[in-house]
Order: sequence, then C-alpha cells, then structure tokens
Amino acid sequence: MGLYGKDKTLQDIKSCLQISPELQQAYTDFRKIQFPIRKGSVRLRIGPDGKTRGAWLDFANVDIKNLLDDGSCLQTLFDLGFYVEVGQKNKSVALVNQKFKLVDPILRQWFKTELKNYVSQKLSCYISSFTQPSWITAKAMVKVVFNWLSELETSSTPLSICEFGAGIGQFTLPLLSSRAFVDVYEFDESATQALRFNAKAADLDANLEVHVGDFQKKDVSLQKRYDLAFVNPPRSGLKNFVHEIIRLKTKNCIYISCFPESLITDLKALTEAGYKIQEMTLVDQFPQTKHFETCVLLQRIDA
Repeated sequence: MGLYGKDKTLQDIKSCLQISPELQQAYTDFRKIQFPIRKGSVRLRIGPDGKTRGAWLDFANVDIKNLLDDGSCLQTLFDLGFYVEVGQKNKSVALVNQKFKLVDPILRQWFKTELKNYVSQKLSCYISSFTQPSWITAKAMVKVVFNWLSELETSSTPLSICEFGAGIGQFTLPLLSSRAFVDVYEFDESATQALRFNAKAADLDANLEVHVGDFQKKDVSLQKRYDLAFVNPPRSGLKNFVHEIIRLKTKNCIYISCFPESLITDLKALTEAGYKIQEMTLVDQFPQTKHFETCVLLQRIDA
C-alpha cells in the first residue's frame, strides 16, 4: 500500500514524516485490513479535533458491492473508529438492520481555516471533498491573503469580490470575515453545499452569493462590477474564465495556484491584458517534492 511511481509501479509507504502523528496512527491501523481488491484509491482524514477518523474508498463498483455484502472489512473500519464514504458519488456507509448500506453523505468537520484576527474556524465537508492537504499551510496562505487585503482596503467601503473555485470556503470565509461581499463561481455542487453550510455556521452568509456551473468552459458575461477577482482554480487553470476576468477589468486579482504550468498560461493572458504582478509568494505544501502553492497579487496598470 503506497503511491504509484512514474513507471506505474507501487512504492510501498508504511510511514511518512509529513503527516501528523494522529494521521500516521490511522494509516497504520488502516494497513492492517486485508481488502480483497487488486487496485483502488483511498483518502484518509483526521478532523481538527485530532480524533475523528475518515476513510474514502474510491474502488470499482463491483469491489464496493463485495465489501458491502461481506461486511468484515467495513466492520473492522467501524471498530477502528472510521467514518466511511465510498465511490465517486461519495456515499456514506451505514449499518442498517445489521447490514451495511449506502446512504447520503454527511457533512462533518474535517478541515479548518482562519477568520479575521486569526480566529480559527472549523469547516465541514465530506471525506471525499477536495481541500488543501494541511490546514497549517492553508493558514499560511490565508495570512498572505489577509496581508494583501489590508493593502487593498483603501476606504471604509467593503470590497466587492468575485471568487472562482471557492470549494468548501477555505478562503471564502476569511474574505467574508473582512466584511467583503463575495460572489462565488464554483463548478463542484457538493462543495457549494458545504460552503453554504460553513458560511451559515460562522454567521457569515449574509454577504455571500453562490453560483454553480462549469465556468472554465462556458461564457459567463458577469453583469456586476468587482473590486477584486480572487481565483483558486484546479490544476487545469482558469481556461475560459480568464477572459471573464479580463473583461471585468477588476482593479486587483489574487491568484492561488497548485500547478505552475497552468499558472504561467493564465498569467501570460492577464499581463498581456494590462495586469502587472505586484507580489508572489510560494508555500511549500509538500516538502521534499517539486509541488508547491503559489500566491500571486496582480494589479491593472491602467486602473
């Protein structure tokens, strides 16, 4: 059990110094289970309380059915204190009348972010939801964003922000906590369910508006005017949405990227359209690997 190399061979990993002791213990316990499958992907989580365990089993449908019918592996997971989700539809596994069944997924606190004045705020999502791998590096990026916001807030009027790729609200809630009005454009509908839940739980939903759609592909033609475009796209980058930012002519843009190749493509389009890079900060999200997060602040030179 481990990670695939470039040659598609499996590199067995029994321990990892990059994960917390609690997650390492959960992984060690998980490895003891002999799953009767040849291949699959797993996501393990530990909640902010350091105790809550979660496992998302992204296995083939036939393997999931066999696990449900047999029940022994799932029972062991339950005994070890794991909440379990399976498959691309992230269904939860529940014990109903002594049989394992698939039920609708349940939002639980699996992540956290920082609000204004660095007040910690727990975030609910699904085990299968996309988040940053660590709330420690997430906090570092939120700190960068707060520093830039303090420079951009030149009046007592709250900022109007267009956010692309909000996910479950790692940056949205910090933006809202700074009194900003935030319109979210997100392609993952399940993520927006968690986002709305988290904003309401933090009493920050009054200035939030959420739009769901494949904004990387379709033309949006937003009608509002914004002070700031805040974008945190997937590895594929902004794609068509970069043209929307250019059309909006927001005075400032904050770009959070996990993939330098798509970032370069989008920055080229933005700089050719009149934006200038003001600051850039790298966050070493995966020490001892080539992967990192890039935070970029841009400003229109003709604004």
